[in-house]
Amino acid sequence: MTADRIFILGVMAIVLSGTQAAQARFAGPTTCTGQMAFANDDGTSETYALELNLSPRGYEVVSTNIATREVIRDAGTCTRYLTGTCRHDIVVDGALTGNFYSFGLQAVTDTSFSYTETWKDGSVGRTVLTCQAD
Repeated sequence: MTADRIFILGVMAIVLSGTQAAQARFAGPTTCTGQMAFANDDGTSETYALELNLSPRGYEVVSTNIATREVIRDAGTCTRYLTGTCRHDIVVDGALTGNFYSFGLQAVTDTSFSYTETWKDGSVGRTVLTCQAD
C-alpha cells in the first residue's frame, strides 16, 4: 500500500470516527445555540439567535430576530441533521407555502458544530453553534 493510500485511509477513519462520536453525542436530547447573520435580498442582513432542540425523534429550530424579537418555531421529525440534511417545509395557517429550507450540522470540535441553512431560493446562512446534551 502506498503512503498516499495509507494517508487517505487514515483521514477517512478520523472523519468516520468523528461522525460516529457526533452521532453518539446526539443519541439523546441535545440543544445547540448561537447566532447567525442572514443576508436579505437588498444587501442588508438580520441577526438571529438560534436554538436547535434535537433528539432521536426530530428537531425544533427556534429563531429569534435580534432587532424585532420576533420568534419563529419550526419543528419536524427528520433526524438526518448530522449525516446529511433535513428539509423543513414552511406552513402558514396550516397550509404549505411552497417555501422551504434545508439544514444540517457538521462537527468542528466536541461541542462546536457548523450549521448550514439553505433556502429554496438558494440563499444560505452559516454559523457555528455550541451543542450540549440536555
